Amino acid sequence: MWTIVLIAVCILMIGSLIYLGSRMSHFPLLGKLAAKNAFGRWLVRLIPLILFAGFAVFDFVNSVIILIHLTVFWIVADLLTMLFTKRGKEKKKTEPYVAAWIAVGACVIYFVIGYFCAHQVFRKEYTITTAKDLGTQKIRVALIADCHIGSTFDGEGFAKHLAEIEKMKPDVLVIVGDYVDDSSTKEDMLRAGQALGEFKAKYGVYFVYGNHDKGYYNSRSFTADELAENLRKNGVVILEDETVILTEGVCLIGRKDRSDRGRKSMAELMEGIDPKLYTIVLDHQPNDYKAEAEAGPDLVLSGHTHGGQMIPIGLIGRISGADDRSYGMEKRDSTTFLVTSGISCWALDFKTGTKSEYVIIDLVGNVK
Repeated sequence: MWTIVLIAVCILMIGSLIYLGSRMSHFPLLGKLAAKNAFGRWLVRLIPLILFAGFAVFDFVNSVIILIHLTVFWIVADLLTMLFTKRGKEKKKTEPYVAAWIAVGACVIYFVIGYFCAHQVFRKEYTITTAKDLGTQKIRVALIADCHIGSTFDGEGFAKHLAEIEKMKPDVLVIVGDYVDDSSTKEDMLRAGQALGEFKAKYGVYFVYGNHDKGYYNSRSFTADELAENLRKNGVVILEDETVILTEGVCLIGRKDRSDRGRKSMAELMEGIDPKLYTIVLDHQPNDYKAEAEAGPDLVLSGHTHGGQMIPIGLIGRISGADDRSYGMEKRDSTTFLVTSGISCWALDFKTGTKSEYVIIDLVGNVK
């Protein structure tokens, strides 16, 4: 699948550079330069490539994203100006620079909003009721996922976000994967762990691995073992296909990530669990809904998708079957599934159609 995605992105990138190159002369000053001679014409056409190469040296992924989006906006602007062009012998045709400025302006606004939604962390609240006895009237769960520490905030920034979450007085904090990735530094990892150690929650802090946590390329300044050691040193409970009892009426199951070939099935994890217990499952990737619904836990919490990150990635994920859900809550049989958009991003500095968030879930028991 990733091979297909990379090929498609390369085709779009090349096509975008060609299309934008053909449109540069629509700006009056550049149009005059292109009209002088062949050298000027080719120089103008190469402007998108020169600019792209300059930005790509520092941030290739986001440069590609902006390039493709600018092209889409420009195509739409061209179509709109063609549609509304006044025709007739005495009526003046819309100048081509109108479409150019519409495209650039729309693209700038789109990415400014996208940057804000990625870097500003919002609070999302849910109330979930159950007829089961939780062992207490209500349990408040704080959920975070996809921190990717070092992306939109460093270790100190993570500590500040935790301070805001702590003000909500959660009974338990759960971290559903991708806490760090290959770009995280050891310094930030240690500071984030310290912040987790200072976090006050009645039932503690629990963590499951995501696909980025253990690292891909051994290029970062700390190992997966050092990460685990730091988390445990700061009182964080790591769950790898393991179950813990939170209260007399609630149990927590933490699944290994889907990328871990050795993980147990949901049915295996549910074996021997008293059906009277309210069962919460932490599973980083939301793509095992059928098996999880059949096994019958009460609540499954996931991240991974970043809420779709950018339009139309979420739709593509659902159509391709990569994810069962990109964002939000749904119920299948007796199981409630909830996917958060995550508190940060990976690689992409923008979120459109979604926003960064932490989640507060109030579980209310004995509701008939």
